[in-house]
Amino acid sequence: MRVVIIGLDAFEPRRFERLYEEGRVPHLARYVDLGAYSQFAVSNPPQSEVSWTSIATGLNPGGHGMFDFVHRNPANYALNVSLLPTKSGLGGTQFAEPFSAKTIFDQAVAQGYPATALWWPALFPARMKSPVRSLPGLGTPDLLGRLGVGTLFTTDKGLAQENGRKTPVAILEKAGAKKYKSVIVGPMKKSGPATHDFIVEQTGADTVRVTVEKQRIDLRLGEWSPILEIKFKIGFMVSLPSVTQLILTKVGDEICVYALPLQIHPLRSAWQYGTPRNFVKDSWQNAGPFLTVGWPQDTTA
Repeated sequence: MRVVIIGLDAFEPRRFERLYEEGRVPHLARYVDLGAYSQFAVSNPPQSEVSWTSIATGLNPGGHGMFDFVHRNPANYALNVSLLPTKSGLGGTQFAEPFSAKTIFDQAVAQGYPATALWWPALFPARMKSPVRSLPGLGTPDLLGRLGVGTLFTTDKGLAQENGRKTPVAILEKAGAKKYKSVIVGPMKKSGPATHDFIVEQTGADTVRVTVEKQRIDLRLGEWSPILEIKFKIGFMVSLPSVTQLILTKVGDEICVYALPLQIHPLRSAWQYGTPRNFVKDSWQNAGPFLTVGWPQDTTA
């Protein structure tokens, strides 16, 4: 027998029931009609990282220790993001596991059943001794150790002056006829951040060509690029790859190209990503390149 748990964040049962009665969710309705449907109590507080961890462990927040998006250090009242706690290690500050309780996936494997957890929240960094096949979800940082912040490349200098803008703005300076240049900023190295030139050339009424790290990417207005792999040199004969995507959002009098956060490359991560390593490799090779940041649906742009 195979058991599949499909998790939908912020799933509101009353809304689902209304859509079900109206016949607007036929695929989910099929599971209800073939099996059963019932409501169960949500965790307290009803927050994503709390709920998902409660489901994964069968424990309440008092048992697994995840009780808010923000935790405090009782020794000094310093605040930290609960999904990305840190600890001191031989290589400096490292990410720590958000919780230590055993999951239902661990228990299934202990009973002799294979288990896979895809995009499950709070499973970063990977528990390298875990026999569970896993790719982490919510809580996985970007390449710079943040929860994920993209960059807007634009010729419009006024956008950089907007108050309240969460997304960094990189100005595209004129470098020729319909050609503009900026830099894309990567991870830190001894002398400062690693960077690449980011060149945008308008090639048509609604198209541009982006050149970065010897790659040429043709973009059409409103369409996403394929997932790109960009390497940054961070030391002598040492490079760190990343993954991202681009989208052309404006072309004409002004040009705007938005880049998703530079994200961990699952095959060469500076942090522990996914278990076991051969499962991560097989997923990348068989399913094609995929984004890794914990919240891939960008809501900061």
